Amino acid sequence: MNEQVYYKFMSLEKLERFLDYLAHSYLYGARPKELNDPFEGRFNLKGLPKETKNNIYEKLNRTRICSMFKRRERQDFPDDFLMWSHYANSHKGCCFEFTLTGRYNTKWEIRDIVYAAQMPTPKNDSDASIYDILSHKTPVWNIENEARAIRIYKKGKEGNSHFYHIKLHAVYFGLSAESKNTDILVRIINALNPNISIYQIKRDGEKRDGDYPSLKKECLYPRK
Repeated sequence: MNEQVYYKFMSLEKLERFLDYLAHSYLYGARPKELNDPFEGRFNLKGLPKETKNNIYEKLNRTRICSMFKRRERQDFPDDFLMWSHYANSHKGCCFEFTLTGRYNTKWEIRDIVYAAQMPTPKNDSDASIYDILSHKTPVWNIENEARAIRIYKKGKEGNSHFYHIKLHAVYFGLSAESKNTDILVRIINALNPNISIYQIKRDGEKRDGDYPSLKKECLYPRK
């Protein structure tokens, strides 16, 4: 069975974050309130005792989430046009291609997102309930095909590492990324890890008259 491949789109405006991720082969785990969905971490309160609700909220505040997007079947590269627009600074950013690794990640739980119209209904304040709450989103997000690494920190341990380690395979620069910047970054990536493949997203003009062009990838390293 082929290993599942994941993508992480990001802006290059905060270049220090990109270089940090690249140098350490990890991604940042955010608090639920840092994510862009205003309904993040919501759940059905009906029938829950006050103490259970308070314990759930307290655990959510001690939880970190690393969002990533699963490569779809028969998808060869990150050609999700809207994802580039929403998460990679309107195609000016980049996308990491990676697989998961067990290194340093023993306390993280991997969950695929369930897209459902109804909020999850926890029965108690267990860790399983927290994972369930944070792996549900409304159907409007289903284009993302998201998976998450979730970690619930113990009380007093919230300051431990907030990074999820990955096995990085490739970096893709967006359709509108400036060549003067990508040329420099290609050299930096190659110096840090020569085993990483590097691509530029391009327009594929091979379409019938009147059709919008699709996306294709052009290899920047290793040079063919």
